This record gives sequence, structure tokens and C-alpha cells, in this order.
Amino acid sequence: MGDLALPFNSPFGRNAGQLSEQELVVNARELIAAMCEATERVDLGGTDLLDVGCGVRFTQAILANDLPVGSYTGVDVFGRLVEFLNQTVTDARFTYHHHDVLNALYNPEASETLATSPLPCPDASYDLICGFSLFTHLAPADFRLMLERTRVLARPGAWLYFTAFVDEVTASGEGFVDRYFSAMGLGAEDQLPEAERPRYREGNPEVPLDVSLYSRSHAMELIEGSGWQVVAVHDPARTAQHQFVCRAD
Repeated sequence: MGDLALPFNSPFGRNAGQLSEQELVVNARELIAAMCEATERVDLGGTDLLDVGCGVRFTQAILANDLPVGSYTGVDVFGRLVEFLNQTVTDARFTYHHHDVLNALYNPEASETLATSPLPCPDASYDLICGFSLFTHLAPADFRLMLERTRVLARPGAWLYFTAFVDEVTASGEGFVDRYFSAMGLGAEDQLPEAERPRYREGNPEVPLDVSLYSRSHAMELIEGSGWQVVAVHDPARTAQHQFVCRAD
């Protein structure tokens, strides 16, 4: 891991207090591989990829590992991060846009909202759209709006791959609820039936949108009619929470 030559060092790595920059980039490569497998492609070669809530790690992983990609468009609410990427990354395949909309966790001072400001990207331009650290920090109204906003940008047959916090104990043991139950000495038999769980709740009430926790049924309700069809939902893994694999209908 220590031998991986990063294309640049960044002060903006998410989870930076928990993982080293090297570890974040290695994890990003694993996420890219999992996303490619789930969306029926060998790699990102020939793919126009839109990464909403992009951060820096996918750019670093693609460049550090010389991974193929047709084009990569990153969008983020964090203006200084987008400015850093635009100043640092010179590869013509990469483009970055600041989406200056309100998010209580990442962009609390913005005056625009997702309802008033569409994503700053051309319509019907992407084969694959992903969202890591995106829906995990959206309240229900914006969860649905983000689905609709991304659908407009998708080509026919495009894929959407995103992670979300789902309020259930899983076999993998890697989810937010799994870890919470484990810390309390509880198991799957101790969780309420889904019909009795909140449709949505804050997993960390002290920090709004830090953990946007959905019942599985409510997440599915929000996706229904958005223009995306759910192909699969994968249990949390070491590098990601529940993974929703969708396709443009």
C-alpha cells in the first residue's frame, strides 16, 4: 500500500481522520471494480462517468493506477475542493463542477437548494452515474430530487450506482446498524420488524445528515417513479454501505 504513487496529495480526503490517503485510494479502486462488475462492464474504458459528491479519491485512484476511463466528471458542493481539483488535475478526460447547494453537513451556508438548482452538467450525457457519500447525507426530499436530477443527465440505458444507509441488520456485519447492534451486544433477532421502524431517521442526531438512515421500503418508495429501476441492492461491504444498482427506465 505504501508503494502506491499518488498523482497528488490532497487536504480534502473524506474519512481522513480514520484512514490514510493511501488507504482511501486503495479503497476507491476496490469501489470502482465493484461498480464495474455490478453495472456489467469490464472497466471504465469508453464510459462517460459522472461522480456526484466526488471528493478526490476516485480521481486519485484512476490516475494512480492508470485505470481506463472515457471521461470523468466530478461534482461537489465543497467549493474549495472543486477549485483544488481544477487547479491540480491536468488530464483532459477530467472535468469538475461546483454545485453550490444547501447541505446541512457539507455546505450549510448555501442559499440555493437542490430544488432550485439542477446539477451543472449537460442532459443525457452519461453512461454511468455514481454517488458515494451522497445519498448517505440526504434527507428524503433531496434523496428523491437527486434521483430525478441525475436521471435527466443519463443516456438511455445508463446505470446509477449509489450507497445509502439502510436501517437493518445484515449478514455482512459491515453496515452502520450492524456495528451499532454489535456494540450493544444485540443481533438481528433484536431489531423491530421493518413495518415498525421509522421510515427515515438521523443515525447521529447531534450532527444533521451525518447518517441519513432509511428503511429499505422507504428507499424503494423514493426510487419508484424517479426514472430509475432497481436492479439489485447489495449488503454493506468493508468499503461501502448498502449499494443500490439502478438502470434508467
